[in-house]
Amino acid sequence: MWPRTCLRRPDRGPAITPLTSAVRSPLHVVIALAAMTTLAVAATGCAPADHKAMAAADARAGIHEESAPHGGLLVGLGGDDPDAYLELLVDTTAGTLTAYVLNGEAEEFIRLKHTSLNVDLTIPDGAKPPTKVALHLAGVANALTGETEEETSEYRGQSDALRGAAKLAGAFHQLTLLGNVYDSVAFAFPAVAK
Repeated sequence: MWPRTCLRRPDRGPAITPLTSAVRSPLHVVIALAAMTTLAVAATGCAPADHKAMAAADARAGIHEESAPHGGLLVGLGGDDPDAYLELLVDTTAGTLTAYVLNGEAEEFIRLKHTSLNVDLTIPDGAKPPTKVALHLAGVANALTGETEEETSEYRGQSDALRGAAKLAGAFHQLTLLGNVYDSVAFAFPAVAK
């Protein structure tokens, strides 16, 4: 019979050795357990309590874990735990503002039966008084998703005042979404040219 620690048996290829033959002393067991524990902690990151504390701190600061599918600004609708989001994108080259309506996890689009959304914008202009713009965002049809201008999750409007804007603030007029009415949904952000 071949020895238990043999790595290769000439007549059959690699030998399968029992675990007990690889562990030669209690010290090996301690080292193996320490290595497995270290890998498990490293793979999970921080403890679950740390995740809860970080999420609570983010919520107090108004930061949400959700990320915008198009890289825009997420504006929550419905308080600390939003029912839905508006994702806003500003193209300062074309002078457009696009709004996408998303669910509470910012993962799926929600179609509204609004043909348009209205927003009042304030665009600072250095030492001059800020520019005020009443912008009409029209529903955007999408043949791939079957969305129409009358029932869509995407709205877009254009204003030359948005061209080159470094910052802007605004508020959407009344929105009806998921049976809820949201009045004066405010937002502010630096606009970044794409």
